[in-house]
Amino acid sequence: MKSNGFTPTEKRIMDLLSDGERHARAEVHSLINDELSDLNNMRLHILNLRKKLPEGEAVLCEISGYKTFYRHVKLIKSK
Repeated sequence: MKSNGFTPTEKRIMDLLSDGERHARAEVHSLINDELSDLNNMRLHILNLRKKLPEGEAVLCEISGYKTFYRHVKLIKSK
């Protein structure tokens, strides 16, 4: 996967999400190598990833019941 200027943590998150499957928030958070990091820190990494992704790609946040999932998707262009 092309790095697009990702930090090492962002790269680990993208490597996980690149399969297009839903990944639980705890699974994504576990990739941050800082025991003191909180969910706001993880959200900041996701925000930065979204800014660096090429046009037509996105990281989605899906809420199902009480669980939150993240997924990397390629968007379909409308005509």
